[in-house]
Amino acid sequence: MAGSLFWNLTFSIIAFLLSFTFSIISNTLNTSMVRAAAAFFILFLFTFLFRLLAGFVKKSQRPIKRIKEDTEEKTDHFSEGNQYKDLANAKAASETIRSLLNE
Repeated sequence: MAGSLFWNLTFSIIAFLLSFTFSIISNTLNTSMVRAAAAFFILFLFTFLFRLLAGFVKKSQRPIKRIKEDTEEKTDHFSEGNQYKDLANAKAASETIRSLLNE
């Protein structure tokens, strides 16, 4: 999981304060507290889910790097000498297949 609970609490407290501040202007103290608490819990949950998804994305990028490293290692094995050897093997294999098909 990316980050820590610090981010959840920070964004949730900011949401609580903003919601309470704008709600207290036109509502009673009880209504404002309920709305601010709802904003706190909802943003806490959304921040938690966002951090969870960010952690999955971060984990899924690691195997891609490994695959790229593996393919780079494999391409190092192809030198000009190996290409000519592979070409000769391919020609020999194709001649063998042709002779088998003609029989």
